[in-house]
Amino acid sequence: MERYELILDEEQDIDGVQAISLVSDPAIESNFIALNKDKIQLAAVNDEKRILMGAALIPNKSIYRRDGNLEYEVFFTDVTIPKENIVGKRGEGWAVANATLGHERGSLANPNAMMNRLNELISRMKEENIDGVRLIDIPVYRDKLITIQSKVTAFQSNSLRVLSSKLNKNQDSKLAGMIQKLVGTELRHELEGFAVDIMGEMGTLYEDSPHLRDGGSWQFLYMYYLGLIIGGGTSQIQKNIISERGLGMPREPKVQGV
Repeated sequence: MERYELILDEEQDIDGVQAISLVSDPAIESNFIALNKDKIQLAAVNDEKRILMGAALIPNKSIYRRDGNLEYEVFFTDVTIPKENIVGKRGEGWAVANATLGHERGSLANPNAMMNRLNELISRMKEENIDGVRLIDIPVYRDKLITIQSKVTAFQSNSLRVLSSKLNKNQDSKLAGMIQKLVGTELRHELEGFAVDIMGEMGTLYEDSPHLRDGGSWQFLYMYYLGLIIGGGTSQIQKNIISERGLGMPREPKVQGV
């Protein structure tokens, strides 16, 4: 597995943290003044900027990362960073994580990309045929297409509502924003799956088959959006969030001793 070094350039005058990534085994184990286990002296004092600096990262600790099919590890060298670079206050990481995940969930299902994909599905149904009859002219397929089309249109309208609330004050779209991830990822998975279904045995093909349709994108995205249904909080978790935080329903009971 490839391993890459991450470098914090002290020569660059950068204010704040530019990106946040949540990992299961982070390299941060410090309160910027003392490590969790062993107290230490402040590493340095920047007299010019009047900034106290202390240990922030465990040097050379491998952090597993994955981007698509690419797996690799990253690590930090023995560095110190300004205390002011912490996001929020110590102990408020959960609030930062919630804000970050909320933004992530809202970006997992692009309504415009979904509408474009629907148009590609319509084109595919006009080209595929059974015994010389176009799929789009077969009632059972056409009815299913119209059902998906109505869902996509409704989802796009809901997304425009969320956008409008960000541009105009005094518009409450909290609940509308909460359903974006849940509805968007499941709907996109349904759309891609329907395309695989209508292609029949051709929908089972993959990789370098000469009869592959649209470069195998339907099969790939069908599985990809199954992953997004899980990523960023499963649909079951999303329903809990919507019911508790959006609708104000009682919180899920916790099992004692767990």
